[in-house]
Amino acid sequence: MPGTLNVTVFGRSASFIERGSPIVSTRPLAAVDSVDAIGEARPGELALIRGRDLPELLFSPPAARFGSAETSDCNHTQELTLVCRIPVAVGTVPVVVRSRSGMWSPAAGVLFSFLPPAVRRVTAAWGSTPGWHETLLPSLPEHPAPRLLLTGLGLARPPISAVRFGASVHCAAVTVLNDSAVECVGLSDGQGQDARPLQGFLRVELSVPGLPAWTPQAAGILAMPPPTLGQVVPQDVAPGGLVMVAGENIPANTAAVASFTIGGAPCRSEPIFSTKGVTCRLPEHSGLGSLPDRDGDALHVRMELASGCQASLLGGVTLLGSVALAWHNNLPLQVVAMPSSDSSLFALGDAATAIAIAGNGAVMCWLSVEPGAAMRGVSRRTPTANVSVLSFPAAGVTGALGLNMTLSASCETVTGATATLPVPRRVAIPSVRAAFAPESEVWLSSAASSTDARRLPALNATLELDPAPTTEDLSRVAASFECEATLTDGVSSVSERGVVASSNTGASALTVRFAPLSTTGFPLGSALRLDASCEWVPTGERVSLPSSDVQLTSASLQISESGSGRDADDTPLLLSGVATHVHVKVAAPLSATPVCSLALAGESANALASMAAVSADVALTQSGAASLAAGATGTGEVVVSATCQLWGGDRSVHSQQSLRFRIATLRTELDLGAGPQPLALSSGASSFSLRAFPTASLTAAEAPGWDGARSDGTSCVVEALGELPAGWTQAGTKTRFFADASTSGRVPLDAVALVGTTTFPEAARDVEFAVTCEHPFAGEASPGKFSVVVLGCNVEGSDVSGTARPDGTLAVTMDALSVIGRRGGSFELRVECFVGELPLSPALRHRFSVQGCPLGQQPRAGSEDLCEVCGADEFSDGGAASVCIGCPMVGARCVTGVLALLRGYYRPPRDAGLPIGPSTELHPCFNSEACTLNVTTREYGCAEGYSGPLCGVCSDGWAPFGQACGRCWGGASDDAVVAALVLAVVAGTLFMARKTVGSSKERRSDRSIAVRQLLSHVQGLGALTLFRSKGTAAFQAVAGLTQGHRYVLTLAIVLFLTYMSLVNLAVNALECHDRPVGGVSYLEADLSVECFAGRHWFVVGGAVALLLFVGAGLPLSIFVALRGAVDRPLMNIVGGGRKLA
Repeated sequence: MPGTLNVTVFGRSASFIERGSPIVSTRPLAAVDSVDAIGEARPGELALIRGRDLPELLFSPPAARFGSAETSDCNHTQELTLVCRIPVAVGTVPVVVRSRSGMWSPAAGVLFSFLPPAVRRVTAAWGSTPGWHETLLPSLPEHPAPRLLLTGLGLARPPISAVRFGASVHCAAVTVLNDSAVECVGLSDGQGQDARPLQGFLRVELSVPGLPAWTPQAAGILAMPPPTLGQVVPQDVAPGGLVMVAGENIPANTAAVASFTIGGAPCRSEPIFSTKGVTCRLPEHSGLGSLPDRDGDALHVRMELASGCQASLLGGVTLLGSVALAWHNNLPLQVVAMPSSDSSLFALGDAATAIAIAGNGAVMCWLSVEPGAAMRGVSRRTPTANVSVLSFPAAGVTGALGLNMTLSASCETVTGATATLPVPRRVAIPSVRAAFAPESEVWLSSAASSTDARRLPALNATLELDPAPTTEDLSRVAASFECEATLTDGVSSVSERGVVASSNTGASALTVRFAPLSTTGFPLGSALRLDASCEWVPTGERVSLPSSDVQLTSASLQISESGSGRDADDTPLLLSGVATHVHVKVAAPLSATPVCSLALAGESANALASMAAVSADVALTQSGAASLAAGATGTGEVVVSATCQLWGGDRSVHSQQSLRFRIATLRTELDLGAGPQPLALSSGASSFSLRAFPTASLTAAEAPGWDGARSDGTSCVVEALGELPAGWTQAGTKTRFFADASTSGRVPLDAVALVGTTTFPEAARDVEFAVTCEHPFAGEASPGKFSVVVLGCNVEGSDVSGTARPDGTLAVTMDALSVIGRRGGSFELRVECFVGELPLSPALRHRFSVQGCPLGQQPRAGSEDLCEVCGADEFSDGGAASVCIGCPMVGARCVTGVLALLRGYYRPPRDAGLPIGPSTELHPCFNSEACTLNVTTREYGCAEGYSGPLCGVCSDGWAPFGQACGRCWGGASDDAVVAALVLAVVAGTLFMARKTVGSSKERRSDRSIAVRQLLSHVQGLGALTLFRSKGTAAFQAVAGLTQGHRYVLTLAIVLFLTYMSLVNLAVNALECHDRPVGGVSYLEADLSVECFAGRHWFVVGGAVALLLFVGAGLPLSIFVALRGAVDRPLMNIVGGGRKLA
C-alpha cells in the first residue's frame, strides 16, 4: 500500500541507518489466486495453492487455512505456489495463506470443496467362520447379532457418526476402525428393537458431523431369506445309504452351514450344498441306538447356518434294519434288588427290566450285569412283531450283599448288529450293617466284669439295610437271615439263635433278639469271648456283629477260725458239745445273695445237731463276711469246710481250704490276781472277805490261755476245805453262782468269805477253798483250789479323851495310835466317840493299807511286817511283794539295793518292756552319743541320725564321719567339696614337684627323701629277678618272667604296695561283732549287715578268695622264688640293666 510512515525507533528518527540496514521496511500481503487438489479433495490429501507474495520458508513458516481448519504442513515449491496437507473439514470453504508478516491473506473468494465419505463395499461375518462375505445370512432376534464391515474412503476424517440401511434399519453399534473401514454390530429399527429377520438388498447411508443430511451410498449387502427343507429322496434308507434333501434358499457355500445332521448324526462324508438341496451319505454302521434325533425309526433332518438360523425336516428319513433301546419306565437310575419269593435270587421286577424298542429289526433281546454279579432266571426273550415294550419279569441277579452293579439291555437286529441301551441302570443289592442295640452296647462296653454268673442279659441287635427295601419286602428279607450268638472260653461254648423280625423304628432295619446266653457251664472268673453273626441263607454269606470280651464274675470263699485256743501242735481246739464261731468271707457280687453252710467230719466225732440246720445269708453290704457256729461231740480231730449257694443255688462256691480242729476237755480256771489273796477284816464286825473277789471260768486243759471254752450259763460251787478255826464258818448260804452275758462266762467267787473273830498275829493263817464249775452243755470240769490268808490287826492307843473348846467343839488328837498288821493288808479304821456311855453318831471310817517294803528292801524271812536290805549286786523296787533280784552284768550298778542304769548302752528292741534282771542283755553303744536312756521308764533308744544294732547304723540322710554319724550335705555342697579336694591334690602335687626340682644338691628335703624311699622299695621288688634259681629250666623261666615284661613288673609293684590294704580289707569282711545282739551276729565293719546270712555270703566268698590268692599267694610266690640257692648275684637295674660278674 503506497503512503508515508513516520516511525520512531527508540526515540530516534527513521532516517538514521544502523550497521548498514534500514530500521523499518514494508512488505505486501500474500494473495491466493487458486486452490486445486493434487489427488481427491479429502482430508490428508495434498493441495496446490497458487498466489502472490507467498511467504518464504526461511523467514516465515508457511501455513494455510481451509475454512476454520489450519494446516502448517506446507512446502514453498516456487515463488507463486505452496503445497499443503489438506486438514479435516467438510463442505466448501475459503482458503487463505499466512503472509511474510504473519498476517493472513484477505479472502479473495477462492473456495475449496471437500468430497463426502464414500462406502465402496459392505461384507458380513458368518458366525465363527473366518473371513467376510458378500451376503448376510438369515437370522432371528434370538440368534447372535450380525457383524458388518463397511470399507471405503474418508470414513474417519471426520469420523462417521451413524450408519443405516435404507430408512428403517440402523446399525446398533458403529466402530470407526480407520479412515477406510467401519464396523457395524447389530441391526435395529428406529425404535431400538431388533430389525431381524431381514430380506433383500440393504443400501448404506452415512451420517457425517457437519453435514445436515444422510449421505446415500451406492454400496450395500444382500440379506438372504431363511432356508427351507422339503422332500428326501429316497425316504427309506439303510445305514450308509445316500440321500438328497431338496429345499430352498440353501447357501451354496459350505462355510455358511454350521451343521447338517440326519437323526442327530453328521453325514459320513462332507455334504454337497446347492441352493436347491443337500446331498448326504449316512454313517456306515449307524443304528437307531446311535441316532438320538428321531421319532422311533423316523430320523429328523436338521440344518443350522453359521448365523444360528435353522431348518428342519422332521421324520424325513426312515432307517431300515435297526432298532433303538430305552428304559420304558422313568425309574431312578439306581434300583434295589430284593430277594425273590423263594430267596433263590435278587429279583429285579417288571418295572426295572422293561425296555422300549424303537424299530422292527430286533430278533433277540437280553439283560446283562457287571461286575461281580450274574443274571439268573429268564433274562433273554424274543420280541414279537411290532412290539414296543419288552420286560423280563422272572429275571434276577445273584451277588454279594452290598454289591453295586450296572444293568444293561441289548438286542440283536436282522442285520446282525447289536443295539445296546445307551444309559445302563444301576442296581444295588442291599448292604447289611450289623450292630448291637444301644442298650446292649452299653452293657457290652462294661462286660469286662459280668456281675451275674448264671447268664448274660438278653442282647438285641439291628441289621441296617442300605438301600432300604420296601415294607412288603422287609419280612421276606428277615426270613432269609439266620443269626446266632456264641459264648466261648476257648474250650467249650454255648450258643443261642436270634429271632429276626421287622423293626418298628424304621423300614430299613431288622431287629435281632438273642435269648440270654447261659454261663453256668463256665468256671467262675472265666475270660469269655462273645461272637455273633447273621448268615444270608441264599448265599451263605455272613455278617458279623462286633466281638466282645466278657469277664465272668469271680467268687471265692474263705473260712477262718475265730481265735480258738491251740494245743502244743498249734492245732485249733473245739470244746466237746460247745459251738465255736467260724468266720466265712464270700467275695461275690451283691446280686449273688449267698447262702452258706458248714460241714464237719471226724472219725470219732459227730457234728452238733444245731450245726447241720444252720445256714446264713451273708450280708455283702460291708465286708461280705459272716460268722457261723461249728461244734461237735466226741474226741479226736475234725475237719470243718464251708459251701455257699449263689444266685439261688444256680452257682456254688466251696472254701479254698478246710479248718482242722481237735476236741478238747474242760478244766476250771481261777483268776486270783497278783500276789497272795488276803482275807482281811472288812468292818468292825467279825466278817472277813476278799477286797477283789477272784473269778472262775472254764477252759480247755490243752490250752490254758484259750477263752473259747467259756460260755454264758457256767455255774460254780465254792467250798471251804479242811477244819476252820473255832467259831469260824463260811459266810453266806448260796454256794452256786451263774455267769451271765455281761461277764463273758466268768463267775465271781463272792462266796469266799468267813465269819469269826481273830487278832493279829495269831490269826494269820491260810484257809483253802475248792471251786468246782459246770458247763451247761459240756458238763462238770475238773475242780480248782486256791488258798487265802486271813489277816488281822492290833490297834493300840485307841482310847483318848478330849477337852472342850470355848466355842463348844471338842478336838481329839490320837497321837499314840498305832496299827500292827501284815504287809499289804487292807483295813478299815473306825472311830467312835461317846459322851459317857452314849455313842455319838455318825461313826467315822477310814480305809488304809499297810505298805510293803521300801525301795532296795525285801520282806524278811519268817516275818510278816519286817523288811531287810538287798545284798551286794542285787536290787529291789520295793512293795508288798518285792523280791531282791540280781543286777545286770554290764550297763548297771546296784548300791544298797537300788538299781542305777548307766548311759552309753544299747538294749535289743525285742527285750523292751521286760523286767530288768541278771539276764538282761546290754551292749556298749557304738559311740558315747549314739544311744539314749530314759531312767524313769527304763527305756533304751538311739539318738537322732543313728539306728540299727548298737545304734551303729547311720539313718537315711546321715553318713559316717569317723566314729560318728553326721547329717549329709546338699548336692551342691558335695560337688564343691569334691572340687576343692581335687584342686588341693593337684596343687599339692605341683608344689612338691617344684620344691623337689628346685632344691639344691646339698640340701635334700624330706619330700625328696620319701620319694627316694618309695623308689627303693620298687627297686627292691625288682631285685628279685637278680638271682638265678637252681632247678628246672621251666622254673627259671617263671622266676625271670619280669625281665623285659613291664606290665608284669607293674602288676607286681602294685600288689606289693597294696598288699596290706587288700589283706586288711579281706579280714574286715570276715570279722563279726564279738557278742550277738538280740541273738544275731553283725559285721563289725558294717552293723547293718548280718553275718553269714543273705548278701554277706557273697562278700565272704570274695574275702576268702582275696586271702588265698593275695594274702597267702603273694608271700608264697616270693618264698618259692627265693627258695633256691644262688651261685652268684647279678646286678640288675629295674629298667633292664646289665650283668656284672
